Amino acid sequence: MSSRDVSKDVKFFNMNWMNSIPFLLLAIFPTLTVLAVLCAITFVLMILEKRNMSLIMAIRRVRTFFIGRKREIKPSWIKNTRIN
Repeated sequence: MSSRDVSKDVKFFNMNWMNSIPFLLLAIFPTLTVLAVLCAITFVLMILEKRNMSLIMAIRRVRTFFIGRKREIKPSWIKNTRIN
């Protein structure tokens, strides 16, 4: 059983804790462009939260999309030769 099933996630102003992390950057760099970028990042993270997907799961899904599901057993530099 994963820890996600055992306890509830921490909320900060009705957002997941992961969504509120980008706003810490706003305290360091208080500009309108940083605010706009952080609002866009928060919007994407909130959409992922509504679909019950964590950030790590989304990164793995994007990686699988680009790499593919097939895994090689041998490294590509080893030739397929049989030794009898």
